[in-house]
Amino acid sequence: MYKACVIGIGQIGYTIDYDPTRAFIWSHSKAYNYHPLTDLVAISDPDDGLCEDFNKDYSQIKTYRNHLEMLNKNDIQIVSICVPTLLHLSIVREVAEYSSINALFIEKPVGNNQEESIQIKKICDDNNIVLASNYMRRWDHKYQYVKEIIESRSLGNLQTIVAYGATSLLTSASHLIDLMLFFGGKTKWVIGELQEDYVRKVNNIQDHGGISFMRFKNGGHGFLKATSKNDENFMLELDILLDDGRVTISEPWDDNDQSNLNIMQFQPRNSDKTGKYKTLKPRNKKSASIFNERMIDAISDIIECIEGDCKDPTSNGENAIAVHKIIRDITRSS
Repeated sequence: MYKACVIGIGQIGYTIDYDPTRAFIWSHSKAYNYHPLTDLVAISDPDDGLCEDFNKDYSQIKTYRNHLEMLNKNDIQIVSICVPTLLHLSIVREVAEYSSINALFIEKPVGNNQEESIQIKKICDDNNIVLASNYMRRWDHKYQYVKEIIESRSLGNLQTIVAYGATSLLTSASHLIDLMLFFGGKTKWVIGELQEDYVRKVNNIQDHGGISFMRFKNGGHGFLKATSKNDENFMLELDILLDDGRVTISEPWDDNDQSNLNIMQFQPRNSDKTGKYKTLKPRNKKSASIFNERMIDAISDIIECIEGDCKDPTSNGENAIAVHKIIRDITRSS
């Protein structure tokens, strides 16, 4: 068993699983508590109310108001960092001093910018610590299935990826940017413009939305729309066109709605006697096994890397740095 702890039990650390529409596990705390190879032994958060609520749900798990006290009093192997991004680098520096630490599971976007993310990765590399970044959809079977379709070229070459999201490039749209890179690969060039008519504040820091157009090195183009007029209008949709088909995927908040993946292929029209024209028609859907507990699979992936079966988890420091590069390019272009 690997002993795990969570630093910061706000939304993604703990409270997000209070949402009744989320059928799957979303929080770090619940994922460690359910995983058969991890033992969640402690959490830390300066909020007394949150710690009291946590104690009601997890009475057997120790709570601390200070993460250093927690690390000093417990022999921890895996640490999740779920505090505001501005604090990530300083906490990583502190955590890396503990020789027992084998892995860090850090909330996106890992660092506050590209330079901080590079520093965090270097600290982990220098201390032989596995670094996982919680771009959770990379562990999601639905998105992995879409990636298989693109890489296998079963529907031809990639033409375009159009991504629709909400405002705030770091806080919200970074997930979409990561998926565009997951499917399209590295970019050849990026242009864009930051949204100015509404700017979201996250932890009292401005986080702009934006529009971007990009060219992938492997072929195809991407278009990102990550703007809205308030931070309540959530949107996460992808429309992927290939030579011989189309894939659309969207995320309603309700995990119980599994109708959000559509795969279409150009097929002959039934009414066309000449057989000259083809139109998009649904292709056979993948079975229900495509849906998985992605946070559980993320932890399994981290453990495999600790044990030497892989170098980096599916979502790691490299793709976190790549997302920051895109946001940096959009900002410079603007």
